[in-house]
Amino acid sequence: MARPRKPVSELKRKHKDRLEERLRELRLPPGPLGEPPAWFGPVALEEWNRLTVELASILSPAHRSGLIALCGLTEREVADLMGTGKISASEGQRLHSLRMQFAVMPASQSRVKAAEKQKSVSPWVDTKPIHMLKQA
Repeated sequence: MARPRKPVSELKRKHKDRLEERLRELRLPPGPLGEPPAWFGPVALEEWNRLTVELASILSPAHRSGLIALCGLTEREVADLMGTGKISASEGQRLHSLRMQFAVMPASQSRVKAAEKQKSVSPWVDTKPIHMLKQA
């Protein structure tokens, strides 16, 4: 004798439970980042406040060290631009990398590939040769 069929409601419940469990695994719990470090200057503090407001829904305590580095390097870059400090090439590359990771730059926000340039097409490409019959 065959096994009795399971009720549809039981099958749906198991599927729903499995999906909810997977979503809980993937979701980063948002949490407070705490206060900015006391050694931050005015530019770094302004950058910290701006980013924590804009990215509040996705930042978690695990992002704190990267955010501190980003804000500190931003202050060093501004000081370099004003002529009061110096930022090295490796620090500039690190700053660029952190900006890409935190989606601060427009290129990191869109991730859209630009269309390739089309090759120029000859206006005669659709023409076909006409075979003429020889007349005697």
